[in-house]
Amino acid sequence: KDQQPEFMDQLISTARIGRSLGVHLILATQKPSGVVDDQIWSNSRFRVCLKVQDANDSNEMIKRPDAASLKEAGRFYLQVGYDEFFALGQAAWAGSKYIPQEKVYHEIDDSIMFIDSVGKTFKTLEAPKNINTISMGEELPNIVKYLDSVAKMEKLNVKKLWLEKIPAIIYVDDLRKKYSYKRIPYHVNPVVGEYDDPTTQRQGILTLDFEKVGNTVVYSIGNKTMFINSIVYSLITTYTTDEVNIYILDMDSETLKIFQHAPQVGDVVFGNESEKVKNLFKLLITEVNNRKKIFQNYNGDYRFYCDNSGQKLPAIVFILTGYENFKEGYEDFEDQFSALCRDCSRYGIYCVVTAVNDRAMRVSSRSNFPNIIPLRIPGGSIEYDMLLGKKTFDISSDEGRGMVLLNDNVYEFQTASICEDVRFADYISTIINTLKNKLTLIAPKVPILPETVSIDDVSYELKGLTNVPVGIEVESLNVSTFNFMKNFMFMINSNDTVVLNNFIYLVINELLLLSNIKVIVIDAGSSYSNVVFDKKVLYFNNNVIEQFNSIVNDNLQKIVFVVGIESFVNSFDDNMKKDTVNYFSSIEKMGNCHFVFVDKFNNIKTYIYEPWLKKYLSNNDGIWIGKGLGECTFYNLVSSYRAINMPIASNFGYTIVDDNIVQIKVLEKGGGMDG
Repeated sequence: KDQQPEFMDQLISTARIGRSLGVHLILATQKPSGVVDDQIWSNSRFRVCLKVQDANDSNEMIKRPDAASLKEAGRFYLQVGYDEFFALGQAAWAGSKYIPQEKVYHEIDDSIMFIDSVGKTFKTLEAPKNINTISMGEELPNIVKYLDSVAKMEKLNVKKLWLEKIPAIIYVDDLRKKYSYKRIPYHVNPVVGEYDDPTTQRQGILTLDFEKVGNTVVYSIGNKTMFINSIVYSLITTYTTDEVNIYILDMDSETLKIFQHAPQVGDVVFGNESEKVKNLFKLLITEVNNRKKIFQNYNGDYRFYCDNSGQKLPAIVFILTGYENFKEGYEDFEDQFSALCRDCSRYGIYCVVTAVNDRAMRVSSRSNFPNIIPLRIPGGSIEYDMLLGKKTFDISSDEGRGMVLLNDNVYEFQTASICEDVRFADYISTIINTLKNKLTLIAPKVPILPETVSIDDVSYELKGLTNVPVGIEVESLNVSTFNFMKNFMFMINSNDTVVLNNFIYLVINELLLLSNIKVIVIDAGSSYSNVVFDKKVLYFNNNVIEQFNSIVNDNLQKIVFVVGIESFVNSFDDNMKKDTVNYFSSIEKMGNCHFVFVDKFNNIKTYIYEPWLKKYLSNNDGIWIGKGLGECTFYNLVSSYRAINMPIASNFGYTIVDDNIVQIKVLEKGGGMDG
């Protein structure tokens, strides 16, 4: 009565009208005074009173003090109605030993007793009995077992008034089978557990329908990893990479790395990876902004876009565990996080956050999480009441228990596990390997500047001569590409010839991946004399003009790398020197040949006022590697003085496109001269 006062009215109603419906109430209590309601008393016809503490308790039950005087165990008074029947009774004892016998033996007293002169027995003799005396326990449980076996044999059963409680351990895959769960493509709705509705005697599968509930926050002082594991496992085993991409920022237990290699998981980032944390937020915010533009003609809504555009985009689930640790380590990112959560749900990007309590999050962030799921939290039902805005109740202490608000009603639920703990790692590894063999598409990784940029890191962006990867942009972390067909002549310069020559070698190897392209290297300065080029490269380092003239008139697209401009110009014969402009004009008119001058700028600047270079060499586009761009006066740069004079390492550089510069980390590995 004290613990669940809200159920008292229902108990009184059962006592009042239940008998007429065939429902009978047996109520047991130690002290009836002040506990049993008057309406229950008035509807109780039979009263059994065992030994009670005092006469008042006996009077309360049977209107006389007799029960307080009972001494023998099991004695009671039975009263029917108002003294329609009143009798003293003895409860049967069912706790004696159960000794099974094949036959029923009636005891016959065949003992001999010896008595003395005053009638006292001083010796007794009994005949030996060949009867089993091995006890099988007490009589009562054995009787119950026997009746149970007979009922099963006869297929007799009684309809239960209530369901069994949800077990402490349930599994995601079992719930899918139990409730015939069916996935809907591009509708992200992972299975996370099972909820209990005792009022209607119903249990149901608990899922996170992100399109309905939006961003979700999970509060608990205990282990929240079980809940997150269920979400991630359910997502990767239900949806393809086309349908969902997952990004995890693990600031809590740092155990979620186990999911990193799943095709649908873009990345799992830890708190000590500050650059990755920064780039993860940049990736998500950029994706929100891109989807805003894409959805402009589709009500700005992800579902409307997927249903009506004829195109599909994967939903993105961003999971942040341990928000209190995130707030402490990345305070400067809280505004970005709040902005992300405010806008993301309608664009198919959903956030799941775990925290110790609601006070761990700022109010501005907390308001962006309409779906609140408390697991085990201190403060009892009062704390649950505040979080869910509803009257709640105490929940079981089992690991993974929590409360959830569904259709404006509060239910207790049990988080589903994936498998037995002892085989968790092996099981997840097997699942991920199966997915990798089945799914070819991989979720985009969180971009980060590698230690060295190789051809393998960027070659997927090679789309032809108009889109040749040359490195990775420092700010955006996108692959930096350059249009080799935009200008008839342009430069690639550096003050470090070793880095410059290796870079050109790598670019040449990239170009060889393209079909119907002829790569020509005029190594006038013999910079590559000790390097073996692929046989598809036309390499000249003597009589360069004569040899070049022999192959320049075919119809293939050609990229000509001129290495060492001074030696190249010195190789011109007298006739060519007199008519250089017309010579290159005739090549330019062919439209299938482009020149790249590779050298230190100090070597090139002596010749940039030559009529043919002045006419054709672009001062709007080019590539510069290493420091020193600020000393180059050839380009019409619109960037700030600080931007072009900042100190950079030799493996960084700039692409110059239409007088604008973008800092990049340049190619260093992938079949280069360094191996």
